[in-house]
Amino acid sequence: GTGELCVAETSSLCFPGSTDEDYDPATPCTLCESGTQASSFGLRGPCTVCPAGTVDHDHLPSTNCTPCGPGTYLTAGQHGNCSEFLCSAGEVDLDSDASTPCLPCAAGVEFQPLTGQLHCKPCSTSCPSATFLAAPCTLIANITCTPCSQCSAPHACCVDCDCINTSASEDGSASGSISNLAIVIGCPLDEDRKNEAEEEGEGKKQSAEG
Repeated sequence: GTGELCVAETSSLCFPGSTDEDYDPATPCTLCESGTQASSFGLRGPCTVCPAGTVDHDHLPSTNCTPCGPGTYLTAGQHGNCSEFLCSAGEVDLDSDASTPCLPCAAGVEFQPLTGQLHCKPCSTSCPSATFLAAPCTLIANITCTPCSQCSAPHACCVDCDCINTSASEDGSASGSISNLAIVIGCPLDEDRKNEAEEEGEGKKQSAEG
């Protein structure tokens, strides 16, 4: 008969979780492994591999494979929990289909810090006033804007990464040198401001010598 196994004088169908792999009722049924399904009696042929997008959630081939939801990606033959197959941070499940690969966000344009997401977030394009760009947008994080907290009011110290002629002196008050400010808060100097800072330093040196 179909999927039969002869044991002693007893003949029976292969139980769920096993199959008559060689189509020979005189040989033992083959037990299926995790990541496959054989959920009915009397199966014949190879064990059925869990399709892409599904998982053998209980490691029991006698039960059906379980579909996983949006935000996951599984190749065929997987076992475990759907939560183990979430799209990584920096990737998203654009088509909400667990059988297709997660896709990366567009570098420098989009980011996604969380796992298992369907859409990327747009990167910010500028920093607020009185802050400077400390780190660019990555696949998993938006741009980092750092306050110019070292400067004391009423002096403006940094607007959109443009350092103003103000710095923090040793006593914490605000005065003086553009070049010192760049060191204190990490703002880059453009060439004009660098020359201005050098001229300022030369002027102070000549005054001291005079």
